Amino acid sequence: MGIRYCGVKLFGTNQRNVFPSAIKRLDVVIHKVNGGKLLLPFAMNLKILFAILAVALVAIIALNWILLVGLSKSASCEYAKFTGLLEEVHGERSQSMVFADLDSEELTSVVQYLRLQLRVKLLSCIEALPSDNYIHMIELQLPRKSEVLKFLDSGENQPRREARAVVVFGDQNEPNITEYVVGPLPNPTYHKDITSQKYQNLSFHSRPMTSFEHKKILLRMGLEKASRVLLQSFGSDWEALVHLDSAPRGFKTGDRETWFPFLRNVSGIFMHPLGFEVLMDHSSRNISEWKVKQVFYNGQYFDSIEELVTQYDRGTVKKIRLHREQSDPNYASLKPHMKHQTVSPLQYEPQGRRYSVVHNHVKYFNWKFAFRHSTINGLQLFNIRFMEERIVYELSVEELNSVYGGDSPSLMRTKFLDNHYGIGRSANELVRGVDCPYTAVFVDTVHFTESEKPGRIRNSICIFEQNKQMPLRRHYSSWYTAPSYGGLADCVLIIRSISTVGNYDYVFDYIFHHNGVIETKVHPSGYALTSFLSESGLQYGAKLEENLLGNIHTHFLHFKADLDVAGRLQSKR
Repeated sequence: MGIRYCGVKLFGTNQRNVFPSAIKRLDVVIHKVNGGKLLLPFAMNLKILFAILAVALVAIIALNWILLVGLSKSASCEYAKFTGLLEEVHGERSQSMVFADLDSEELTSVVQYLRLQLRVKLLSCIEALPSDNYIHMIELQLPRKSEVLKFLDSGENQPRREARAVVVFGDQNEPNITEYVVGPLPNPTYHKDITSQKYQNLSFHSRPMTSFEHKKILLRMGLEKASRVLLQSFGSDWEALVHLDSAPRGFKTGDRETWFPFLRNVSGIFMHPLGFEVLMDHSSRNISEWKVKQVFYNGQYFDSIEELVTQYDRGTVKKIRLHREQSDPNYASLKPHMKHQTVSPLQYEPQGRRYSVVHNHVKYFNWKFAFRHSTINGLQLFNIRFMEERIVYELSVEELNSVYGGDSPSLMRTKFLDNHYGIGRSANELVRGVDCPYTAVFVDTVHFTESEKPGRIRNSICIFEQNKQMPLRRHYSSWYTAPSYGGLADCVLIIRSISTVGNYDYVFDYIFHHNGVIETKVHPSGYALTSFLSESGLQYGAKLEENLLGNIHTHFLHFKADLDVAGRLQSKR
């Protein structure tokens, strides 16, 4: 191993003949004679000895000087390279920060600003009634693409960092939902109402339903009046049942009514529907005016809870007897039915990670990109470059839509738009070794929605390299020549996030191949959305278990791909 001066080898440890051979082979013989005196051979005297020692000393000093200079120059070269790399990473990170999500301090500053400047009483979303004012959601307001490109490509000033805030004004003569742009961050001084620019005829009744509203609706149903009916039919008291949401909440402007199907509260609740549903009208801002509009029980409709009880007692109702007396009442549990005696294979990186993640900037061989985790849309990628050329400005999920069919009132009209629930806010912590490899890089995300303060979701994004165990290319040849083989392993970089929206878990993957291919994948998991199996139910799905129908449905996954291949003038969306 040698010492190099900016790449030029000065000398190495294998070069032993540094000193003159005369010094190395100095044949000085010391003889011990009578009286303990030391005598030199007659051919040698003290002057010659001192001269040789002086030459040796000069050689040692010279070599030490060369060594020190060589090391310092080598260190200077390495430091210059390191500094250059650091500047490059810092520059790329600074560019990616234009897409970075708001941190807890920025979100808190927006809340404080709105409470001060809107001059209305803002309650916490977790305790606000429809007649109150509250902040529903705050997240990053993405700057215009034209402004971002001036910053990225022309070195102009970075666009102002702003927030998008959705405020529900229920305590107004004309209640409304207003969307503001608040900035500049981290110390906001202005807010702009952009509602009319983004939406047409935005109704107050189309506001997202909060958890607090769900609780108030359940109390207004008056299920305690049907406690005996529910106990005899399902073997459970009304307080032991759980309810699900459904959508839409009507078919015309001003409607806000929802069918709530009920299920048994056991493991895998989505696989335990009861055939009992309630339609609630909760359109009024006064919760005392909320009322039951219809009740569905075993394929029959009633105008109220009281009517169901009355006809049940008269014996004019086709009754349900759904008391599970089976060996495994939790058949839908995710608990493993058997314990594996061996450990599953693990991923191994023999030379460590071959990619880097700095804040929201990722670099992987010829790939570079920025990412964020929107409260509404979930995982989004920006400024995707391959071999230093931008090919995609934005790649993200726009909407997840599912349409159901069935003979129960909730499912026959259900059309879910999952952005309504927040794909990003529905993310959860990823499990090492199951959701992502142990070697992955994990990233936390921060959101502000339906809460008093920003909430952190730990390890909600993971980034890892994976060998696809399939050659990217290969060929074996033996025609006319000696046998030969050429191949290349298909190793890819994956950035992943998983959101649980009700019964479904969506695994979102963006995959980067070495040949310049970007792949998007969505893996649905979780539970099917089911209904109680009626006599006509098999027209709308398949029987999954006793009294259980897996309803027919269709998923639509909508992506936004803003391509900048061959420049912005060729941009396609």
